[in-house]
Amino acid sequence: MAPQVPAEAKHTPPARRTRRQLKRMNEAESEGEGEKANLFPLREVPTAPGIIGYVNVPINTSDVRAFKKEMGKLMDDPLGVSERLDEFLGTSIYSYEDLTAILRSLFNTEEREMIRQAGIREWERRNPQSTPGDQKWPSQDPRWNAQTEEGRRNMIDMRNIIIQGIREAVPRGQNLSKVFGECQGKEETPTEWLERLRKSLQIYSGTDPDSPVGEVLLKTQFVAKSWEDIRKKLEKIEGWQEKGLQELLREAQKIYMRRDEERQKIQARVLVAAVREAQKQERPRASEKPLKKGPSKGPAIVAVALLVEEAKKITFGAHMVVYTPHNVRTILQQKAEKWLTDARLLKYEAILIHAPELELRTTQASNPAGFLYGEALGKPMHICSDLIELQTKVREDLEDEELDEGEKWFVDGSARVIEGKRKSGYAIINGKTGEVVKSGPLSASWSAQACELYAVLQALRELKGKTGTIFTDSKYAFGVVHTFGKIWEERGLINTRGKNLVHEDLIRQILEAVREPKAIAVVYVKGHQAGLQFRIRGNNLADQEARKAALLTLEIPENIPKGPQEFPLHPTEKEIEDFKKIGGTLENGKWKLTDGRELIPKAYA
Repeated sequence: MAPQVPAEAKHTPPARRTRRQLKRMNEAESEGEGEKANLFPLREVPTAPGIIGYVNVPINTSDVRAFKKEMGKLMDDPLGVSERLDEFLGTSIYSYEDLTAILRSLFNTEEREMIRQAGIREWERRNPQSTPGDQKWPSQDPRWNAQTEEGRRNMIDMRNIIIQGIREAVPRGQNLSKVFGECQGKEETPTEWLERLRKSLQIYSGTDPDSPVGEVLLKTQFVAKSWEDIRKKLEKIEGWQEKGLQELLREAQKIYMRRDEERQKIQARVLVAAVREAQKQERPRASEKPLKKGPSKGPAIVAVALLVEEAKKITFGAHMVVYTPHNVRTILQQKAEKWLTDARLLKYEAILIHAPELELRTTQASNPAGFLYGEALGKPMHICSDLIELQTKVREDLEDEELDEGEKWFVDGSARVIEGKRKSGYAIINGKTGEVVKSGPLSASWSAQACELYAVLQALRELKGKTGTIFTDSKYAFGVVHTFGKIWEERGLINTRGKNLVHEDLIRQILEAVREPKAIAVVYVKGHQAGLQFRIRGNNLADQEARKAALLTLEIPENIPKGPQEFPLHPTEKEIEDFKKIGGTLENGKWKLTDGRELIPKAYA
């Protein structure tokens, strides 16, 4: 189909009216229309007591342009594009104009026509007795009334037709080379390999993996493209072509679990030699020691990491099998992020998880020499993950992942210096509605960590007897609830020097308040991120509200603390000279600049 000639291009030279140039002009015109369009999805609001109405809430078109970069290409991954667009649209109701504007921003003219034809065709196939598809997705604006049930139903149907049309727009069966080009990775389990093969077969060939033809293709590819040691042993099975796919999968799992058994004793001897060699070396530096405030499994990670680094000096990159009584991989991937810094965690992950030549195995033997004689009989004395939870969890049902039910609240605290004065505040945001649950200013002397702790404390108190999830971007507050808090509580809320914690009172109140909700989860989210996801938008909104609340700080004198008062510190002679150099003057016993800002001694910092 020849591209349409825009009106402004009819009087241009012939060289500007080629097919390629006209296609570019049409796409630019479509994108321009999408950027100028005002998107107003419908949102439910109470218009009167007991009556719910629908109003249009504008969407920033820059969000649509940002989503287009993350969406992917329709021709390469139609299923992925449809899933991401469905998630982007969310649960809101969009009018005909809104959906049309979004499509213009995301797809060119040919793609929009393919999606419309495929969507209408799929609708009529699924609903032969219902309204024709060209009426469900008309070419002109039908002026559906959003305040009626029928109008909203038509808008929802059109949205579903678009999503289904994207899935069916691209003809399948054209990318078989991508299916037959897949190969199993060395560390990929047979189950993961089969699942990846299923997905590729469905996306690139359009063949149902559960159909007889699909099962034959899966079985052939599963055996032929497995890793070398698995493939050789599967092909030796007599009549493997006649066996079921699940039976072949079980055999592949056995081969995967027993891989390289003949080399294990040799590697064990190498490890014993590495241990003896490591004992002769100097003790690890202080920076390599585990954090004192972490659970008892922290030293196990460091010990294995040091052992592997020393063993590499004599193995020269050969395959290694490390036996340890602790499930190091599970601890690193699921628990360690709560008490290890990001830099330390990345270091240990690079050594123990992302090293292709390293294999970690759990054993009950504690003496390295016992590795040569196999494992001891009997059940393990404890499970590492359970022991860590016992040492760190304040309550048994405390979760660090979002709950399916209950409230979804985002909390944040802010402490900034504005015009020489500190402004502190906090905010709690309802993630479902975007409304402010609670916010307010705090004492100007409070730090950012104290504000974050106070926000979590207030959220826990508001959820007393309820079910809810609290999202925070403070790793310190997250650690108080999940890891450090209980350990500090058992030590009497004192640090390693025997002194009281800085935020002792707040931490004590949080540990008491976390036991009050019916069910609670405190989840960590990264702060100051750009994106359209639910967590990112909620956290950014909480950050904005906390900053606003901090500006409401009242200039009131703080309560006089109990106990003996300390005399104010005076600047030294050198500091007085520095104050004079920058234009400071002494007024009423205080050094100030010409603009009124106060100069304080360095001892206060």
